[in-house]
Amino acid sequence: MEISIWLGIALSFSALMNVVFFWLLREQSSRLSIIADNSSDLIEIIKSFRGHVKAVYSLDAFYGDEPLSLRSIRACKSFKFTSRGTIW
Repeated sequence: MEISIWLGIALSFSALMNVVFFWLLREQSSRLSIIADNSSDLIEIIKSFRGHVKAVYSLDAFYGDEPLSLRSIRACKSFKFTSRGTIW
């Protein structure tokens, strides 16, 4: 009789843990899909930024010109994921 009580408790605990882990898995996979959907946009922005920086640094520089790199970096940093808050 005592062993069946312990087995029942273990079965209940195992079922509860499976439900909790399934819920955590669903939450994490939904967050991961949001990041994966937005990562393609981020990759395109980084590629565009890379091309822009190469084009800017291939231009002639003159004494007294304002540095362009800070303006370009600020433009790239302004991109944020707006799904559930910001990533950075």
